[in-house]
Amino acid sequence: MAIVIDPASQSSDDDARSNTSSELTELDPGDFPQYFRENLGRLFHSHGQSPYPLPVDAAEQHRLNRQHALLQSLIRGLFVGPVNQALSGINGRKNAVDLCTGTGKWVMDMALMFPHVKFHGLDIVPIQTRHPLPNVYFVIHDVAAGLDYTSGTVDLVHARDISYAVRNYHQLLCEVMRVLRPGGLFVAGEWAPYPSMGNIYNIRDYAPRTWEYFDLLRMVLSNREISTVPTMIRPWMEQLGFVNIEVREYRLPVNGRHATSFTRRTNANLQVYVESLQPMMADAGYGSRARSLANLMFGEISRVDGIFFTYYAIHGARRARA
Repeated sequence: MAIVIDPASQSSDDDARSNTSSELTELDPGDFPQYFRENLGRLFHSHGQSPYPLPVDAAEQHRLNRQHALLQSLIRGLFVGPVNQALSGINGRKNAVDLCTGTGKWVMDMALMFPHVKFHGLDIVPIQTRHPLPNVYFVIHDVAAGLDYTSGTVDLVHARDISYAVRNYHQLLCEVMRVLRPGGLFVAGEWAPYPSMGNIYNIRDYAPRTWEYFDLLRMVLSNREISTVPTMIRPWMEQLGFVNIEVREYRLPVNGRHATSFTRRTNANLQVYVESLQPMMADAGYGSRARSLANLMFGEISRVDGIFFTYYAIHGARRARA
């Protein structure tokens, strides 16, 4: 099911922001050698095993926080699926885990909404708030190494935009299935690898440089053993025995000739994202080409109507006991 956002119906920047503070995390000097490294003027994680290619500095944290607000507008909330049911307090304290939590905005907002739930946000770098809510726990952990929870003890596992951080999503799903309680819920969200113009127009014809940029990006990611996986998540979940699986597609429009405040925000965040990708492109030997294509792409985006990015929201449950 494709859901098309109506930009005119969206709230302003202030209305769409997270309920929690938008301040960035102030890093302790002692954190740098253990968790961070510098490359081409940007700050990256220093975890040797993680494939995650994007920076983790202030500019990227701002982008992640703005994306959090954009996604709230896009899916009209913090989640898609029967999360209220999964986190119902009828049977006592609940446990929820957010994989690759980033700045922790989703966890903090959810913790306000569900104060009876214990939330764990996992990430490989400490860029979350140093003042979490009483029911929030941020943990430095690489999810690719498995989930350090007893089998059958977690009510909700949330994984939003994590495909860059895991090389084996199927293996991670096995771990998710293991830690979920019977009836527990898995909620995921991933972006399609290419922008689109729907079934009527071919983006390769109307915005060829835009398509070429993302084709280059996909090749560079593939060379780093990073795959974009949204269309594979459902069949993998079916294979592992998840039930009540649902996939929804949401369309996030970009500027075109008739820009709105919402599409301008989308476009601004896209520009920061492309800039964050530039060190990876340069390391792969495509820095100049990527920069040139990006400039041409943003020219196309400003002239061509109907370009959008597709966000896949997927959820499914571990089968409940009979």
